[in-house]
Amino acid sequence: MHTRSWVQTVVAVMPSDLRRFLHLLARFFMSIPPAPHIPALFPTVIQRSHIVDWSASIRALPDAPLCLVESIEFMKSTQTMQHEYLLIRVRHPGSARLAMFMVDRCPASKLPIGRLIPSQSGGSSSPPPVASDNVTISAGNDERKITVEKHGTSEILSTLTFPSLRPSVLDLSTLLEVVNRFTPSTNTSATGSLGLHSTSSSSNSKLLRPTTPRGS
Repeated sequence: MHTRSWVQTVVAVMPSDLRRFLHLLARFFMSIPPAPHIPALFPTVIQRSHIVDWSASIRALPDAPLCLVESIEFMKSTQTMQHEYLLIRVRHPGSARLAMFMVDRCPASKLPIGRLIPSQSGGSSSPPPVASDNVTISAGNDERKITVEKHGTSEILSTLTFPSLRPSVLDLSTLLEVVNRFTPSTNTSATGSLGLHSTSSSSNSKLLRPTTPRGS
């Protein structure tokens, strides 16, 4: 005597409309293309690197000018340290998934900055600490692992979106590298997101506005 499996039994008694819905749902998820193999945007594991190194990886991407910034959120942890950071979402033209990464600044060593900035007073006061600006990239669109699990619950101080012209990830990486290069120090009393403060979206958007070639 042939005994049907419980799966066959469930499928047999399942209403046709429900079977059709589940079939369409399966086809939908199977039709979503996988994230492209780009470690600088879509790593297989959470990746953390210095902004200079990450910017170099972005410049090496042929598709970098086509990867557009969807939004930038200025976040502040509600925990004791109240760490500030930027949560950024970027869309790649070849993927339905958004690349998500966090940009933050933490104090680093005091030694290198002493060789870069001479003391104006001639005294022996210690120089300001060097800032370590880092990019932490989410794996699998799981932003909680790079935000909540790292800094606890956070509040959104401001959100920057681009209704018309959107900057590319290449524009963004260049701006972050410039900030890192020309603002190399940070305050030891707090950690923050590259020394940024909450401002209006209109003023922030000027920093990331795509440049238009002359004569166009």
